[in-house]
Amino acid sequence: MAAWDVALERVCGHYALSSGVIGRSLPLRPDDVVLDVGGGTGGVSARLRSTVRTVAVIEPSEPLTRRGRGVHRGVGFVVGDGRSLPVRTGSVDHVLLVEVLHHVDDAPAVLAEAARVLRPGGSILIEESEFGGAFGRLRRWAESVLLGGVWPRSRPELLEALGRLGFRGRVLEQEGFVVVAVPLERPLGEPATER
Repeated sequence: MAAWDVALERVCGHYALSSGVIGRSLPLRPDDVVLDVGGGTGGVSARLRSTVRTVAVIEPSEPLTRRGRGVHRGVGFVVGDGRSLPVRTGSVDHVLLVEVLHHVDDAPAVLAEAARVLRPGGSILIEESEFGGAFGRLRRWAESVLLGGVWPRSRPELLEALGRLGFRGRVLEQEGFVVVAVPLERPLGEPATER
């Protein structure tokens, strides 16, 4: 296990926490296809593998993708960009964006691609950090200098961006925040019925 994975899992408990949030927040079914955009080595989404038909990670870093393939059997890994997903339109039940949007310079394009690949009635789950207070401002600065991006700046901004794409978001309080977004024509909390 690489140092980054050790820090995220054994020190921070991030993979277990995030996969637990996903399990509680999404109506995962045995025949679902889950796409983890920017999923790194797959530490979060691999934990979902036993509950759904397919889990795939799209990750821009080739070294992280290679490491994930070596560790998480049964999870598909593809080197790719969230702004142009190598996935058919309407082919995915759930898209995961776990701690991703604040790293990218064009988060609205990533959200638009997530919406494009969803099947009718699909869900987008977004987990992000808060950047409030003195520590948050320091973290925002560090994220922007070291990793670029730092978006969304606020929950309302994210919900507004989802609304422009025809989605209704529901904020779930957690470490930072979690948003589950579904198409506007589907009531929140109602599972998808179409296949």
